[in-house]
Amino acid sequence: MNYLRHMDLNKVEIDFAVQGYDKGVYDDEVCGYGCNIYHLPYKNKNFLQYRKQLRALFLNGNYEVVHAHMDSANGLVLKWAKECGIPHRISHSHNTKVMTHNIFKLVINKYFRVLNNSNANYFFACSEDAGKWLYGEKMMAEGKINIIKNAIDVKRYVYSPKIREELRRQYGIKSKYIIGMVGRLHFQKNPLFMLDVINELRKENEDYLLVLVGEGDLKDDIEKRIGELHCKNNVWVVGARDNIDEWLNIFDIFCMPSLFEGLGIAGIEAQANGLVCLFSEYIPRSTGLLPTTVYLPIDGSKSVWVDYIRSHIEDGRMADSDEALKAQGYAIEEESKKLQTFYESLQR
Repeated sequence: MNYLRHMDLNKVEIDFAVQGYDKGVYDDEVCGYGCNIYHLPYKNKNFLQYRKQLRALFLNGNYEVVHAHMDSANGLVLKWAKECGIPHRISHSHNTKVMTHNIFKLVINKYFRVLNNSNANYFFACSEDAGKWLYGEKMMAEGKINIIKNAIDVKRYVYSPKIREELRRQYGIKSKYIIGMVGRLHFQKNPLFMLDVINELRKENEDYLLVLVGEGDLKDDIEKRIGELHCKNNVWVVGARDNIDEWLNIFDIFCMPSLFEGLGIAGIEAQANGLVCLFSEYIPRSTGLLPTTVYLPIDGSKSVWVDYIRSHIEDGRMADSDEALKAQGYAIEEESKKLQTFYESLQR
């Protein structure tokens, strides 16, 4: 979305193929730009229909480029794109681990990765770690992987005391200390970890509130765990939101205890807001752009997270955090020009 908003859509036409039929948070905005959204069956629920419909889209859509964002499954999609005559096929890596523990699926994913390297023309990744994971260290060393940063509209995320006050009043938030987490409620993002953290914090001070922004398949498990811990008054699951830039102003500290990430764009946004950020040790170090960001272990005791939050909850925002991110190449205005120029270079 960040890249799309800053593309010149008079020069490039971009459509989206997504799995599932539910309306997404950004669908109206995407369609407002004149882009098409094609809803396909989930490949793990109806693989044959998924394959049939995606191939039909490739054959009939008159596309010159297919840009795949499905990590190891890119290989399968790009194989079909190649068979359907799509001349330019981009594989984009966004992760550092397969999101499954199923042995059969792990074997299939290894096969997909072989397909990926033989069917893609171009290899992108959001970080060096993500590139090495999907394509191998040899390709990274040979300079065959293009790092496309998860750039954002930095000025949009600049801290606003006014918005903080307005939203806290609007939502009736009386808690003094707010810990924020933004992301899918999915095992990769590890939200249950934060429930144990907040449970320890509230034992000494009821003013702590954990705000979880996002939707996902762990929502029921989270609600159940909240009940077991009797911490309903200290956890707020607010669902998916399209104004994350505003919600960040409410937080006093930001946590991302992910089990793995390709980069972690939510963490980039939180840093642009100047927040103290606590990241899992499994998140690439390239995500940590500011001195107020620390990496903590998630294996074993939660006490290190509890202690750090307790010690730094009142630190406030880092000044000029937006300028620091711009200096490190995370301004979408510049990065989107680079991607658009690349797309335009592929024209027949």
